[in-house]
Amino acid sequence: MQRSLKVCATGVFSAAPDLIRASVKLSGVRETYEKAAEDFKNSFDLLVEAAGDEFSFKTADFFINAHYTDERDRNNAWSKKFEGYMFSHTLCCEFGFDTAKLGRFVSVLSRCECVDSFGFDYALSDLEKATDSACAQAVRNATAKAETLADAAGVGLGEIVSVDFRASARNVGAARMYKMNDRAAVMSASLEISPSDLTIAETVEIAWELI
Repeated sequence: MQRSLKVCATGVFSAAPDLIRASVKLSGVRETYEKAAEDFKNSFDLLVEAAGDEFSFKTADFFINAHYTDERDRNNAWSKKFEGYMFSHTLCCEFGFDTAKLGRFVSVLSRCECVDSFGFDYALSDLEKATDSACAQAVRNATAKAETLADAAGVGLGEIVSVDFRASARNVGAARMYKMNDRAAVMSASLEISPSDLTIAETVEIAWELI
């Protein structure tokens, strides 16, 4: 029976974010479907015009649906009241980490009345490189630990028998959204901020033949 040593180790890579990911939601309620569709297009055109060449937007989600509100009558019974047609257009925009540019981005949004809310978070532009660095560190950590264990047990490490790696789940959830009428949120986006480093952790399991 072949003797083996299996070690599980984690590697970590940390770096300051160099990318800002922003989300913008345009929305409104209009009396007719045609008017909602028209303003759906006009609101996007106005945003693109205000952004100029500095910011580029891509659509993440959109819809135009009948909009109802809940209404309670004198008998305390609830019913649906038709209010019109709601258009909603969610867009995303990415740019290099720059707080001054983030301030200009929010200023652009403030000039477009159909902007309902916005949000942003921080990321690494080269996530693959960060992941590879964490994986390489995990392998080095596993090897160092295996050598320590083998030396303590009075045995030697032979060839690698197996390597098991499962990529960690990435947190790609939506950015926290702020209403455009939230003055505190709008103002905070223009402040000089220093976000904490982003950390990527990967785990490997390696088995060596013992000699």
